[in-house]
Amino acid sequence: MQTIHTSTSSQKVLGLGGCRARKIGTQFVRREAFQAIRRAIGELFFYFFIFLYTTNMETIEILGYKRANLGKAESKKLRINAYVPGVVYGGTEQVHFYVPMVLLRELVYTPKAHFVNLNIEGVVYRCILQEIQFHPVSEMILHVDFLQIFDDKKIKMEIPTAFIGKAVGVAKGGVLSKKQRKLLIASYPKDMPSVVHVDVSDLDLGQIIRVHQIPTEQYMILALPNTPVASIEIPRALRSAASKEEKKAKK
Repeated sequence: MQTIHTSTSSQKVLGLGGCRARKIGTQFVRREAFQAIRRAIGELFFYFFIFLYTTNMETIEILGYKRANLGKAESKKLRINAYVPGVVYGGTEQVHFYVPMVLLRELVYTPKAHFVNLNIEGVVYRCILQEIQFHPVSEMILHVDFLQIFDDKKIKMEIPTAFIGKAVGVAKGGVLSKKQRKLLIASYPKDMPSVVHVDVSDLDLGQIIRVHQIPTEQYMILALPNTPVASIEIPRALRSAASKEEKKAKK
């Protein structure tokens, strides 16, 4: 019988290899723990941002000027000079004004909802955009209507929806279908959210979340309770794979 002798140098090499393996394992564990901490901190910041974004409706400042003359001819001159005629109502009287078209971009060309401080020659009206008219061909802004708002009167606004969470059905191969990009909300100005959050985390394949399932606090969603807001669609490939598995199981 042969006796295998292991030299001292070989033992040292093996010892160094074991130490190196333990070191790599420790580094891996540390890296995984560090990444988990980063993900947790990231989620905290994410939900903190959501809280701020939800509770703070942004306000845009717009500077306007009173209109001395009304009529189509005067409105046409204003538009040629890159101004937009408008009116603010809802208070004690209607006020006709005009604003530089460029000042409306931040208000109009955005998915967000905003309050507006409309400053017309030193008089500030707190209001919301009520209606806007575009040219049918050039899509130039032709006219704007603002509604003056007050703390003791409820208002209606179209508020964008934000879908949060990773749906169970998406993890299984489904596709999140966003049915409602905006919802009509009624509330007092102080309670108006800047976004309506829809948590889709628990949605499984083929399931739908409806208006009545969205938690609301100080505001009301003006839509039928059974209106679909989001669903998890099942792709055709996933359906065919499921049907094949069912056929195999029956055999």
